[in-house]
Amino acid sequence: MEDPTFAYRGNIASFNPSRHLLSIMFHRGAEIPSEHPRLEGDGKLVRTMRFSDLADLEAGRADLEAAVRAWCDSKDGGRATGPASGASARPRGRGRPATPG
Repeated sequence: MEDPTFAYRGNIASFNPSRHLLSIMFHRGAEIPSEHPRLEGDGKLVRTMRFSDLADLEAGRADLEAAVRAWCDSKDGGRATGPASGASARPRGRGRPATPG
């Protein structure tokens, strides 16, 4: 089974859950503009955010959202993204497409 990957004009992040930790790998995290305190790593491209439990995830939610928005905004040339602009980060399919129901 492959980890869920989210993309917006390129891969944003993959979720890597384990029994005791949720790790979100930002494929090109070093290219995300601005400072995001929860982004860890000093490699050429990859950065990660790690969450130990639901409370930790809720505590880091604002920085997670800010990092994703910064990526999307940078891919849109600095324009705001979100429902008003019709842009959003969506999971990239890894299997059969869903059938309309």
